[in-house]
Amino acid sequence: MPFDDLYGPGYLEIMKRRLRGEFEELVWPRQVRDLVRPHLREGTTILEVGCCVGTAYRAFEATGVKYIGLDYEPKYLRIAKKWYQDNPDVSFIEHDITKGPSPQVADIVICSAMLEHCSGFQLALRYMTDAVKRFIILRTFLGEKEDIAYNIASNKELAYVNQYAFQDILGYLAGRGFAVTVHRDRYTQSIPQLQNGVIRTFYIVFGETAKQRRG
Repeated sequence: MPFDDLYGPGYLEIMKRRLRGEFEELVWPRQVRDLVRPHLREGTTILEVGCCVGTAYRAFEATGVKYIGLDYEPKYLRIAKKWYQDNPDVSFIEHDITKGPSPQVADIVICSAMLEHCSGFQLALRYMTDAVKRFIILRTFLGEKEDIAYNIASNKELAYVNQYAFQDILGYLAGRGFAVTVHRDRYTQSIPQLQNGVIRTFYIVFGETAKQRRG
């Protein structure tokens, strides 16, 4: 569902203002950039799943990467494509990652604050990991136990705000051949917060493929 249905009508305007540089860069893309900085080269491909209007690219622009934004919401992508229309290093794809494989693979796949809004993690994470050549970095709600929760959004759809279990996410990635580490989310310091009526905690999950580890 569109995030402005989940977070209110002001969400999209905030994203537009971020594109225009009226706000400081988001913290989470900078944290992702710092985690993979030693591996960034000109032409390294980054696929962001749930890209919205592509504001995360600002954190990587100076590194020379090729950025691919993927989202299933056309109105976000129309804004993104217009903003970046003269940048050959940026492209966008309309696709629902819960419905099928990504049309593009990339060296690095990143996803922030999207997985918890799916009905479950299994399909989205399967298709995301299928698209990874080297690293996957997820920012989502994690805890000791899975907790599937939802509200009714303004458009009457279910608005999920799930917490997934550490053992389920880490175990799934390990089963797909990733070496996994968990990091404190720099923006929230991984302090529990009230999110849409439930207590949730953000963490960063960093996965490295076996091929990458072999060099």
